[in-house]
Amino acid sequence: MDSATRIAVSGLGAAGLWLDAVASNIVNMRTSGPLPMTPTSQNVPQQPGQVYQARQVAQTANPDGGVFASLRTSLPSYRTAFDPGAPYANEYGMVAEPDVDIANEFVKLLQARAAFGANLAVFRAADKAAKSLFDLVV
Repeated sequence: MDSATRIAVSGLGAAGLWLDAVASNIVNMRTSGPLPMTPTSQNVPQQPGQVYQARQVAQTANPDGGVFASLRTSLPSYRTAFDPGAPYANEYGMVAEPDVDIANEFVKLLQARAAFGANLAVFRAADKAAKSLFDLVV
């Protein structure tokens, strides 16, 4: 696989992971839970019954080209909300809810879609160039 194709494939993988993270954040944005013992500046242990912690994608450049992408939790880990009817609300009626902003998630969705399309175009161009070169040789 040539370098352009390898770089495009790594970009496609990163964009796909980005789409997964955004989808997970949107689906779980109403998943509240009891207030954790940890402050919002620390990660919340992800266990059943705990508040969902939003995810984001961390991307680092590979030395040989392309990108390495991984999921990580985002901070602040949660925000407090007033929901006295929740069975897990504290004595003040407060619960923890994910720190997810729907408008920001839709912007990330558009960015991930554009990144996916751009990497797909690079992949197709590299494939077309390789086929043209093969046709010249044969």
